[in-house]
Amino acid sequence: MDSTPQDVSMGRLRQSLPALPGPAHPRRWLGALLGLAVWSAWALTWLAASAASSAWAQCAWGALAGTWAGLLVILGHDAAHGSLTPWRPINGVLARLFFLPAWQPASGWQQAHRRHHAHTNLKALDDGYPPLSPQDWRALSAWQRWRLRSATSLPGLFQFYLGVWWRHVIWPARPDAGRQWRFRLDSLCVMCGVLAQVMWVAWGVRDGSAIAEGWAQVWAVVWTVVWSVALTVIWPFLVSLWWVSAITLQQHRHPRIRWFDDASQWSQFRSQVAGTVHLRWPGGCGLALFNIFEHTAHHADPRLPFTLLRGTQRALQSQWPAAVVLVDDRQPWRLRHLRQVLRQCQLYDYEAQRWLRFDEVALTATARAQP
Repeated sequence: MDSTPQDVSMGRLRQSLPALPGPAHPRRWLGALLGLAVWSAWALTWLAASAASSAWAQCAWGALAGTWAGLLVILGHDAAHGSLTPWRPINGVLARLFFLPAWQPASGWQQAHRRHHAHTNLKALDDGYPPLSPQDWRALSAWQRWRLRSATSLPGLFQFYLGVWWRHVIWPARPDAGRQWRFRLDSLCVMCGVLAQVMWVAWGVRDGSAIAEGWAQVWAVVWTVVWSVALTVIWPFLVSLWWVSAITLQQHRHPRIRWFDDASQWSQFRSQVAGTVHLRWPGGCGLALFNIFEHTAHHADPRLPFTLLRGTQRALQSQWPAAVVLVDDRQPWRLRHLRQVLRQCQLYDYEAQRWLRFDEVALTATARAQP
């Protein structure tokens, strides 16, 4: 019998899920080995980008390096949850290692992500991408509205997670009490990693002829270094942001997903199970992304390693079929679901509990934003 969201506590929900296997079971630590393989692939790809002689080759290798970095964020996400291996110290090390290519300090990321899990789809407290209300939209300046419109296009999609990264992750303004040193140390380590990338690229550009015999030669070398850094350091970072934005938007935006600005209407079950999307892909497509789209199962119990998410997802859908939001996409390469989300789920009417498009909200003269 299908239960409504109000009938179910998270304790009862987790008691109904399959038990975790023992620490020695391969499913508990397989992700760590795969993560090290992906990290090695990222390092080789990034070195190829930095060594490439043409801008086109740097751009192509950089895009691939950014894709590997995006995959590593998924595995770093599992390590930060403590689900990548059964051993906490190893999870801490792997989280920092796997987050590094995408410039994610582990402590800042964990703080923002804990708030997301604790208050999923609750506007004031979820540090993800809470949709703006029509009133919020009207209060924006013309420039801010243009930026938000550009973020809902495929090329500009990276801006969603860029905002979260800038405000909550790279140097959080309010780190957890008593742990400021850990937050700052993680952030400084990431910044040192970025600086090391820049220095590596700059040194690779430099050769015997780079010792200038005039200002023209100096500016030629400077321009080459700046262009190479843009294509091999900044461009992969933006690509990784694009992947993180594309994945997380599809997990929490859908015409059936409800968001709340009133905590009295919100519940744990409603947010963790009925408030997440299960995007089912054919064959091994979902496994290639480490089952990150078996997202209902992950929110039901974040301790689950990705190797157990599919079985848990089936159990949830069998027990609460009306609550789980299922999207069956047989051609994921067409980005059909992502396009639907960007087109239909742009603003949210919290009173009527429905999604709106930008063009459905009139901009009145009295509601213009203050400069």
